Amino acid sequence: AEVAWIWVIFFSYLAPELLTFVGSLRTMLMRSFELPGILEFLVCLMFETLHTVGVGILMFVALPSIDSVQGMMLLNAVCLFPGFLKLFPKQELDVFGKKIPEIVCKVLTGISILMQMSAFFLWPIAESKHIDNVWAIPVGLVLTSFGWWEAFVTEKP
Repeated sequence: AEVAWIWVIFFSYLAPELLTFVGSLRTMLMRSFELPGILEFLVCLMFETLHTVGVGILMFVALPSIDSVQGMMLLNAVCLFPGFLKLFPKQELDVFGKKIPEIVCKVLTGISILMQMSAFFLWPIAESKHIDNVWAIPVGLVLTSFGWWEAFVTEKP
């Protein structure tokens, strides 16, 4: 029965990756595009490889050893690296037509980073007796967070 669950996890992981590949391949074949430079390619390859390794650690090592409610709470902390990237560009936020100062935005981003980091360190320490591979939680979450790097960087140098 455990082998069947591993295959279910594998195919649930494979399906979105395969659909993304097919969509990207369609875009590449139907539009004109410029080949990236070697440095751009290597940076993308590095971040996507780190993300894939992190998701694999989460799906096959960390999440099977905890219950589903804990797993859902844990997965709310997968944006650590993008949170750090969000600290650097200029942030402007409008709430009901009023501009929020940039320092307030940066402080709120810092607080959200600290909250996410609590899942990396406090939870594994508190639950270390109940979880088999405690190391997999922070490692898997940090590596998985590298997958959303391109949503938080700009094309302008």
